[in-house]
Amino acid sequence: LLATLLVSTLLATSRYRNQTARAQRRQQAVYLADKLLASWWDSQKGIPLAEIGTVADPARPNSRSLTWQTSVVSSRSVLGVVHPVIRLQVFDQLGRSELVTIEVLGRASGGGP
Repeated sequence: LLATLLVSTLLATSRYRNQTARAQRRQQAVYLADKLLASWWDSQKGIPLAEIGTVADPARPNSRSLTWQTSVVSSRSVLGVVHPVIRLQVFDQLGRSELVTIEVLGRASGGGP
């Protein structure tokens, strides 16, 4: 009976640690995606339309780098101006598992916002 209790406790602890680690990786991915989008939005070039890269969190020097990828998934007309819908995906570099996906309206080809 005591052995069953010990095994159950160890399994629950292991699941909790795995869930916490996944949540922390995902939280880091959301934070870095927000930073990437903010820097791209402020730049003259805007959001890259079909690129892949890596990014690390400068506030956490020992953290793993994450891989990001952008792609154009469609286009939308806003007030008569056509904007691309750009998907940003952030992946865990080791397992290549997707951590977060964000879709945003890109700049119009005429140089709008």
